[in-house]
Amino acid sequence: MSNPRTIRRLIGGAFLAVSLLMLILGQTVLDSRLDGTLFIRYWLICFSLTGAAALVALMDILMIKRETKAEQEDLLNQTLHEIEDADDDEKD
Repeated sequence: MSNPRTIRRLIGGAFLAVSLLMLILGQTVLDSRLDGTLFIRYWLICFSLTGAAALVALMDILMIKRETKAEQEDLLNQTLHEIEDADDDEKD
């Protein structure tokens, strides 16, 4: 579980789960209890958690893109080295 990708996804999922729970509670159980500034603060926290989940998802996308690019470069270099080695073997 020390994989950074797994940790990012768990954190994003936790943000989404908490914001979903807040959404459900805010629309049902807490609807009559939220008024004035408490209403504003409650929904601001809910929207902030949703935004944090979106930011974690974007960060995950960027990290995956970076990892994929590095893997492609490594594969290209490995393939070029194999071609060069094959050429050297044919010349000998």
